[in-house]
Amino acid sequence: MDVEAIKRSLEGSGLRCTPQRYAVMAFLMDCESHPTAAEIYKAVNRVDPRSSRATTYNNLRDLVQAGLVREVAV
Repeated sequence: MDVEAIKRSLEGSGLRCTPQRYAVMAFLMDCESHPTAAEIYKAVNRVDPRSSRATTYNNLRDLVQAGLVREVAV
């Protein structure tokens, strides 16, 4: 998925395309497994060290509520 497709997905779901939210979506789109929230945080934090754990978890919650990603309980 390219940059514009991610932006369209976010905006189409009523979410702003912030750098942190984009980083979470980009990671998830490239990931072939089911990463944990902690793994997503580590990957996003490597790309943008200013991104906090709380921001990543809040973005995941927002993406789940918007129907863009699905939470998998193990």
